[in-house]
Amino acid sequence: MKRSMLLLSLSLMLVTFPAAAQQGSRIAHQSTEGRPFSPAIQVDKTYWLSGKLGATSQTREMNEGRTAAETHNIMRSFQELLGELGMDLSNIVRLQYT
Repeated sequence: MKRSMLLLSLSLMLVTFPAAAQQGSRIAHQSTEGRPFSPAIQVDKTYWLSGKLGATSQTREMNEGRTAAETHNIMRSFQELLGELGMDLSNIVRLQYT
């Protein structure tokens, strides 16, 4: 019985320690607009930024150039957020869009 408990304890440690080592420290940068998500999450030295919408009342009324205008709005928004975090667009490693 003691041997079984020892083996169980050792096997749990093997599972628990690697998972704890991978978690790192997490800091959520809360939105000031009262939204239920964070605009940025910091895990160790990496920041993960949430998605953005580029649509505004002005772009919704546009017949031509709407996509370009909304893309500029999104990038400007990322630029402002990165500035608040002490970074700029050159710090972006990966950008995914859908």
